Amino acid sequence: MDTSDDRALTPEDRALIAHFQQNYAPPPRTAAQRLAMHDALHARLQRRWLPSWPLAAAACAAAALALWLVLPQRPAGPPAMASGAGEVLVAYALDVDATGELDEMLPQDYAAVEDIFDL
Repeated sequence: MDTSDDRALTPEDRALIAHFQQNYAPPPRTAAQRLAMHDALHARLQRRWLPSWPLAAAACAAAALALWLVLPQRPAGPPAMASGAGEVLVAYALDVDATGELDEMLPQDYAAVEDIFDL
């Protein structure tokens, strides 16, 4: 078996290839074995493929449910103000203090900032 590719091989390479072909080649299959392999391959190729997306969706839903059950509950509304400063800030934001009554109610740090901007 001389092909154009065999000409570049050395005699040692050809001997190694012949050794592998003789000793490591699978035994020839019978007609029944070939037919059984063909039928098994055809059956496997024709088998209905089940998509994996329902499994992935179920896993994501289970993970979301687990997180929802494990994480602490968060309040639905804004947190309650601890002092009266929030009401004063709302009054400033809505600009309802025309007489300047709110200036005395501000905490010191807010009053200092208000004094900076009240030029």
